[in-house]
Amino acid sequence: VKDIPDYGNVSFSFNFDGSNASHAAIIGFQAAGTSIDWVVEMSEPGVATVTTFTFTGVVDGVNIDGSTGGKLEASMDILVDSAVTVAFGATTEG
Repeated sequence: VKDIPDYGNVSFSFNFDGSNASHAAIIGFQAAGTSIDWVVEMSEPGVATVTTFTFTGVVDGVNIDGSTGGKLEASMDILVDSAVTVAFGATTEG
């Protein structure tokens, strides 16, 4: 008998802009509750490589906070539902 795999979750924080099509899509993904493909690239200043994580997952939550006259800050939680592929490659930094 195989256990049901638990791939965990991942969270991101970002400045929310309601007029940004990608940010609006994130809200739609949460409402739809369907699994989508994600590619996350992480690099460090001065480092010649970028680490890429590829997986599928469901947007489990989007929290938006703001204050009068301030920027809107958001956090997004993704429930990962596949194995994560990790790759390393060159950055485009000069």
